[in-house]
Amino acid sequence: MFEFFLKGIAIGFLLALPVGPTMVLCVRYSLAFGAVIGLATGAGAGLADAVYGILAGYGIYTIVDFMETYRFFFHLFGSILLCYLGIKTLKDNFKIKSQVFLKLKPSMAHIFLTTFTLTASSPLTFIGVSALCATFGIGGQTRRIASPWILGAGLFLGSCIWWVILSSTLSLFRKKVTKESSRWIGKISGSILFLLGIALFIYSLIER
Repeated sequence: MFEFFLKGIAIGFLLALPVGPTMVLCVRYSLAFGAVIGLATGAGAGLADAVYGILAGYGIYTIVDFMETYRFFFHLFGSILLCYLGIKTLKDNFKIKSQVFLKLKPSMAHIFLTTFTLTASSPLTFIGVSALCATFGIGGQTRRIASPWILGAGLFLGSCIWWVILSSTLSLFRKKVTKESSRWIGKISGSILFLLGIALFIYSLIER
């Protein structure tokens, strides 16, 4: 059982490493609002990974078949969400250490649910979890009923370990971020999110 937990930690950590929308948001929020908000950003994606890890552990592949069948609509939803986040980010005016800035601080629940939805709506998430589970020798059907839940807990913890490292490291530079540089951070991260949304939309049209 403990082996499942350790493998889950490794898988969760590896899943969190690639650069993507969640990392862009984590960088943005960690520099603007601190490590706690940055961690909440990554934790949403980590929970989505954990849920798919549990499903993969039980050998439940019906959901990925459903997502593959309606891949276009899931990608369309994801592209719209990314474009919305990008536009919203571009409109935000970060003013660190000011009262206006404090009023712009988002709720952790909102950030958590946003990244959870973004990650859970991608068919690639389940495929990535399943591929890593196979790499680590975790079969589709586990012998014990609780094993997939242990795996999922490890996945979530492993993902959170990475987001703690990233958000904490970035928050160390928060005091050095000026108002001008914070605006550039908002512009760059917003542009990246918007372009990722456009790229996902084009990809969904090509793959349809």
